[in-house]
Amino acid sequence: MTEILDVVELTVNRPREGLLAGMQGTVVELYLEGVCEVEFVNEQGETLQTLALPPDQYMVVWRSKDRTWVPIAERVATLAGRMPEMVGRELLDFARFLSAYRQPARDEHQTSYAASSNATVVREANADPYGLGGSGSPTLPDA
Repeated sequence: MTEILDVVELTVNRPREGLLAGMQGTVVELYLEGVCEVEFVNEQGETLQTLALPPDQYMVVWRSKDRTWVPIAERVATLAGRMPEMVGRELLDFARFLSAYRQPARDEHQTSYAASSNATVVREANADPYGLGGSGSPTLPDA
């Protein structure tokens, strides 16, 4: 249940208000049937928009009462539950794809560490920009 001071994320674009899916705002008022008033601010803390959102246009990402972030799995489940069945299946297939190719480093993927001024940079001997356990671009499974 959404509460005042929860942080929510837009799940739809609101072009008239200049807001895009993924933008986060703070719940400042609660109304009937899950509608809540959300304030969106810029990086300087200035209000961009304050508007009432129905529950199908946002998801909670920070619970103020518990002071915890909503787990990623719960966020994905929220979005998947709002999708048409066919799109939900594609999402599940994509999750399986990522899971199948996310494997620990093998002998041919030696990891080396190079120091930089601000952090340690990890580089693999074989370029694997997607973390899929292979070199170069990922390959999709046959449909």
